[in-house]
Amino acid sequence: MPKPFPKGNKLAGSRKGIPNKKTQQWEELGEYICKEGSKRYMTMLATLEDKEFAERFERVLEYFKPKLSRAAHTDGEGNALFPKPIMDVPQNYSNKKNNEPLKEA
Repeated sequence: MPKPFPKGNKLAGSRKGIPNKKTQQWEELGEYICKEGSKRYMTMLATLEDKEFAERFERVLEYFKPKLSRAAHTDGEGNALFPKPIMDVPQNYSNKKNNEPLKEA
């Protein structure tokens, strides 16, 4: 079957910068969610009781501020690992303001 354009023709295929149909539909959906959908959701949230409002608010908030994953730092046997101090504080180190030894935390 012959091709409509000869080999090397720059006019063949889709034009640069023109989105396909799926991209256009996705952008339209995003625009609806950000404008009309968010207004409707805000009015719905205003009618909820405090407890239900908090639950739904937390769910939506995760899309804007995702939770940090919790990672446990352990050795192979499950013992917790703690970072080593950058420097050791000498036993005779004192607070310069009143010459009292530092208290341990």
